[in-house]
Amino acid sequence: NIIDILMPPLAPWEILIGFVVGGIARGVIIGLVSVAVLSPFIGLTIVNPLALIVLGVLGSAMLALLGVVGGIWANRFDHIAAVTNFVVMPMTFLSGTFYSIDRLTPVWQGIAQANPFFFMIDGFRSGFIGESDTPMLTGILVLLAVDFVLWMCALTMLRKGYRIKS
Repeated sequence: NIIDILMPPLAPWEILIGFVVGGIARGVIIGLVSVAVLSPFIGLTIVNPLALIVLGVLGSAMLALLGVVGGIWANRFDHIAAVTNFVVMPMTFLSGTFYSIDRLTPVWQGIAQANPFFFMIDGFRSGFIGESDTPMLTGILVLLAVDFVLWMCALTMLRKGYRIKS
């Protein structure tokens, strides 16, 4: 266990807020640096900056919470790698990152829309080029719901005495 987490008299929700805010900050900083570095080379245009901000924060929170839940669950480094390899990576590749889901059959469109990563990617696409497969409000509501569920899972695990392993 990480001694800096176990020693201070922090409530589980305080620990969780610290990890999530740190994950959001890291995600936003990486996004801003990526935009700053790549924009001179690709002629980047931003159609809806508010969408990028909202979906960037909600997406970063989702990934931070997924990391916290995985970190609480994992007993070894291999376990957290399994979360990355068998949850995050497939959901990323099946999210419409490289294609529009309009090209899929209706069955696969439904499967793609069950993936919360799809709404994050679709919202980013809308923020940058102004085109999306679903309404932006739907994506925001889905990400809020997923963030809430992951928050409650992480908080429940922390309250039951599970600790984030080093």
